[in-house]
Amino acid sequence: MKIIYRYLIKEILVTSIMVLLILVFILICGQLMQYLSAIAKGQLTLGLLFKILSVQMPILFSLLSPLGLFIGILLVYSRLYSQSEMVVMFAGGLSKLALLRFTLIFSLIVALIVGFMVSFVNPNLEKQREQLLFQAASTMLTQKILPGKFQSIDGGSQVYYAGSVSRDHKDMRNIFFARKLPPARGRHHSEGASWSIIVAQDTHQQQKDGKHFLVAENGYRYQGVPGSQDYQITHYKSYGFQLQTGLNRKKKENVRMMSTIKLLPKAFSVNNYAGEFQWRLSVPIAVLLLGLFAVPLSEVNPRKGRFANLFAPLLFVILYINMLYISVNWISEGVVPIIVGIWWLHLIMILSIIIVTGRWLGWRFLGWRR
Repeated sequence: MKIIYRYLIKEILVTSIMVLLILVFILICGQLMQYLSAIAKGQLTLGLLFKILSVQMPILFSLLSPLGLFIGILLVYSRLYSQSEMVVMFAGGLSKLALLRFTLIFSLIVALIVGFMVSFVNPNLEKQREQLLFQAASTMLTQKILPGKFQSIDGGSQVYYAGSVSRDHKDMRNIFFARKLPPARGRHHSEGASWSIIVAQDTHQQQKDGKHFLVAENGYRYQGVPGSQDYQITHYKSYGFQLQTGLNRKKKENVRMMSTIKLLPKAFSVNNYAGEFQWRLSVPIAVLLLGLFAVPLSEVNPRKGRFANLFAPLLFVILYINMLYISVNWISEGVVPIIVGIWWLHLIMILSIIIVTGRWLGWRFLGWRR
């Protein structure tokens, strides 16, 4: 039996990894076209592209693992049935319950690994991905600064000027950066908008903790309302600040980047927290359920071929996975109560597994037998 189990583990691992690689490659190709378009427009560098992809691939591997394991088990077991190897294994002492128990243990181990990835590794990878996108947006902004010319963005809410710019746009001299500040609490709109103005002799780019900064040397910072005597002047030798890109201003609380420990206190009361927390639990649960679901579905008649009865179950599983994504949005938007959440989908899958497995094992359901 140990020889059979080692053989099954090897076949399932190899096949599932190959399926995952194909699925990830398909998704990466779809996103790669957008990234290449951004490179052509100067919005992204090739080095940043490889960094983003290296961070994104582990996330995709963990999220696609339920479908990858399901297809992997389905392909391996159906091949063993079609080539009569499964018949030989059953004759050698392997029973259907033993095969089901082996698949349960194997799927549980994979589910624990995927659960660790989704709950503790992916949030950090999401943070790194967001920082890389911010860095790309900031780099794009500095690349657009032309020497000796005032430039404004966002309808004039930001104004940039540099007397001279190096060829790689990393060093600038005689800079002027003006940015409109959001209205302070208690300030009336009639008092005018407050501005922050930075002037310096030299400026260079610097990265710290994964963030992109401009460091101004020997300059002044002015903050206040134009035309008003209520303003502040600060002289500095060195002053670092982040460029305000669209990503910085529109950044909202992203629960995908939060650790599970910070997510847990609000996971039963706040919708978006609940949606993310239930999603992180649902991915390893889906791995376990789909691993079991593949066992009875993989039995095929050698005369009809391996893929004769696999199309309908595959569509059902894809629908189940898509509904998981949709249910998370329903929870976050308050369409579905938190207590109902995503669990009704898992319940449907569990009932489907019981029915299909019972039919495979020859159980009776209300007088119905296989």
